[in-house]
Amino acid sequence: AATLAVAVVAMTAWNITLRADIDEQRESRVHFYREDDGDWLRVQAVFGEPHAEISLGGFTRLDPGEDYQLWAVRDDQIVSLGVFNTNTDGKWAGETAFAFQENDRVSMTVEESGGSEQPTGDPIVSTRFVTPGR
Repeated sequence: AATLAVAVVAMTAWNITLRADIDEQRESRVHFYREDDGDWLRVQAVFGEPHAEISLGGFTRLDPGEDYQLWAVRDDQIVSLGVFNTNTDGKWAGETAFAFQENDRVSMTVEESGGSEQPTGDPIVSTRFVTPGR
């Protein structure tokens, strides 16, 4: 009976530790990037889950014929996250189905209206999505 009681306590402790590890992995991460000129980009995601909220501000509203395009970069793979223009206040917010992982890069370019398959110019924003303290 004593051995069984010790086993139950050990299994309960292990289960609690495992749940805490899973909860930590599923924790929502927020990445905030601000440039010297005040432009900013915010990404909130749970690593590995196909949903992220993105917002940005300080960017000039583009003329017709041009759009901003957000990109996720993982190793050598570049994925479009969406095409948009800012509002008159220079802000935009939206969601994407991309499943971010630690060390993914987020960048933004100016493209012809409707976007492109791959970035055509240098990014005006580029930042690495990392967990603080790592």
